Amino acid sequence: MISVIICSVNPKLLEQIKLNISSTIGVEHEFVVYDNRIDKCGINKVYNLCARRSKYDYCCFVHEDVIFDTDNWGKILIDFYQKNSLAGVTGFAGSKIALRNFISWRTNTIFDRYNYYECLTGAETYKHIAFNPDKELFSRVVVLDGFFLFVKKSIVFEKPFDENTFKGFHMYDADFSLSISEKYRNYVNHNIKAKHLSKGSYDINYFGSLMLFHGKRSSKIYYSDDVIYSRYEFFKTEMRLAFVLL
Repeated sequence: MISVIICSVNPKLLEQIKLNISSTIGVEHEFVVYDNRIDKCGINKVYNLCARRSKYDYCCFVHEDVIFDTDNWGKILIDFYQKNSLAGVTGFAGSKIALRNFISWRTNTIFDRYNYYECLTGAETYKHIAFNPDKELFSRVVVLDGFFLFVKKSIVFEKPFDENTFKGFHMYDADFSLSISEKYRNYVNHNIKAKHLSKGSYDINYFGSLMLFHGKRSSKIYYSDDVIYSRYEFFKTEMRLAFVLL
């Protein structure tokens, strides 16, 4: 039912996540793994290639430094998709809006929705990063963080990862989820427990990819259709963020 797609650079983490997923996913699955230690291909290219190699109707793009602590999480997601024909991408961290000066999904706090456990630096403990003011099981968003992306394979073929613009390892998730949000509904899940062992990397390569992203998408404001917000209020938020960046 689910093709688990992993771009791998760490055999130890890969073995760990494969064992973890096999014991928790709760449905028939396969692993489609790309060993990227030598080629160092951009993640967009890897994900498109692995999606074409996959055999099941659902694709789960996940980083190898993730651990699931909820049994049958694959069944939870498939049941949701079977009841929601417009479901696009589901993850564990995202935002209901993406403004023209988008930086990351954690830019506009009141619109963020997230549910994951972040590993504390230098410790084997986790902090629950959660925001779900409406107490939902699935929150509508437009943009998602890429450490976990669950989507129908047919949608990936319809709106593939942009490997021509983004050749590295940043902004693939924002661009992919925003593209899909133009036709489908994206979500953050709140009843599956996932631990993420890293906090991401915001280096010079990230900001280079961010400039490419702005060149592609900065002419449009994205927001989920359950957001009640005037264009003037969007403008004020953009100006506030622009001031912060100065």
